Amino acid sequence: MAVDVGTDLKNGGTTGTISEYLVEYLPSEYEEKLEFFDALYELHSRYRETGRLSAPMAPAEYAEEFILDAWAGLKLISIPNAATVADVGSGGGYPGLPWAILRPDLNVTLIEANSRKAEYLRYVTGELRLDKVVVKNTRAEDVEERYKIVTAKGLGFEALPLLEGLVKTDGRVVVFALSSVDSQRAGGALVLEDELRYVLPYRGTERAVAVYALGDVSRETPPANSDN
Repeated sequence: MAVDVGTDLKNGGTTGTISEYLVEYLPSEYEEKLEFFDALYELHSRYRETGRLSAPMAPAEYAEEFILDAWAGLKLISIPNAATVADVGSGGGYPGLPWAILRPDLNVTLIEANSRKAEYLRYVTGELRLDKVVVKNTRAEDVEERYKIVTAKGLGFEALPLLEGLVKTDGRVVVFALSSVDSQRAGGALVLEDELRYVLPYRGTERAVAVYALGDVSRETPPANSDN
């Protein structure tokens, strides 16, 4: 299913604040969260070069690449209250940080092997007072914990076996992709459960979010009162 995340952004996306763009697309229930995204963009812009986070990004480009993209993942799957979430290869903290801001009940772990990026992530979580976010400066292969939701934004489908090893038996793996998902690319015990295709407004490009479940468990979305 393909959906529009939003329409054309104002002023070509080169001026204004992050909250001015996001207010056009995020539901009104998230209005109180917008100031967090302004602060997150400021921190990202300030440390993007020393932390090797990204190239320079206009406000609208950042808003859609990191915030609207993360929100699309939350629209696709119903994540139980207070669930444990692992963002693998977190980099600059996406989608983990936006998820933690939009869903402060979640217990989010940002797994990042690069020490410089991990240091940045710890600084950001402290500045934004995201008390339920934990940063692990380690390789995902060395993490012993298992999580209800395991997600990755930039690792590609080749990382699915790695993500599978981190998810609980009744959990879900959520992967962000640049295009439509090939169900045959899962492999292992993971089975493609659902896919959302959507159009990002600033670039007009199509993206996809795919949800995988372990093949030997129910395909139903985990209920809100299930084990976290």
